[in-house]
This record gives sequence, C-alpha cells and structure tokens, in this order.
Amino acid sequence: NEEEIETFVVVIPRYLHGETRCKLAKEEEINRFKEFDVFEEVKDIGQTRLAMNWVLVEKVKEGNSIVKARLTVRGDMEEIDEIRKDSPTIRKSNVKLILTLSATNKWNIESSDINSAFLQAIPLVRDVFTLPPKEVRIPGVLWRLKKPCYGLIDASRKLHLSLSGKLTELGCQTNHLD
Repeated sequence: NEEEIETFVVVIPRYLHGETRCKLAKEEEINRFKEFDVFEEVKDIGQTRLAMNWVLVEKVKEGNSIVKARLTVRGDMEEIDEIRKDSPTIRKSNVKLILTLSATNKWNIESSDINSAFLQAIPLVRDVFTLPPKEVRIPGVLWRLKKPCYGLIDASRKLHLSLSGKLTELGCQTNHLD
C-alpha cells in the first residue's frame, strides 16, 4: 500500500524571476539546451525570428520547494501552413481497456517521465531563428534551433517520431489499431 504524496505547483510571477533561486533554475535550463545541442549561434542578418519566454514554476513536494524553469518559444508567431503538426495520442477507450486488463491480470502499472523531452526529439528540418533570452544574449547573434523546444507547433510530433523510432530499433512493432 503506497502512501499518497501531495505536490503543489505554482507559477512564479515575472517580477520574482530575478531571485537567486530563479536565476539558478534558468541557468540549469540553458545548460540543458547546450547539453542536448538544441541551437547554434548565427549572425543576425535580419532573419524572421520568434520570441522566447521563461515559464518558472515552484513545486512543493513533501515540504521541499523546487523551482523549475522552462525556456519556451512563441510558436504562435510562426507561419504554420506547411508544418505537419499531428501527433498520435491514445484513445480514452483504449486506456480504459488497458486498465481493465491490468486489474484483471493483477499487473502493476508503471509510468515514466522524460526530462527535457522535447529537447531530445529528432532535429528540425526547417530554419527557426530565435532571439536568445537576455541571460545569454550577445548583440548581433540569434539562435538557429536544431531541435524543437517547448512552444513550437510540431514539438510533440517530433518527440513522437523520436520515441517511436527508438522503440522500433529495440524491436517493438507499431499497433495500427489506435
């Protein structure tokens, strides 16, 4: 019998983003962008660019407070006519079926979480330029995104293609029923 753990999440308002705990969370996120080779610096020659925003949240779990920062792209500013953005999802009825089978067969259900999931997706095949966040901005330099990040219209699709490709490499087969 597992004990329930309550977790509370609160969005941190922009006027508090200068606090040390927020700066450290932002630095950690920028390091993830570098670790997963998400961007390359290019000379600003007037390219169309998307804005970037910080989303900071404070999580309180078991009495401990953690600040998490996500650097997001304003994908709503992008021309999306020719970008394929569909991403498969499971039907609610299939989730119920899996839960029923699990209960009937006394299977344990486990889940996993992928840290910085979109940053690990397959590369973009189009040019997306962003103005880097002010914390790392260099005058005359833009970021050309190599991989999708939070906010791009096709980020979920790219993650799906990345995961399904890896699962296929491991010998899994696609279920065409859902």
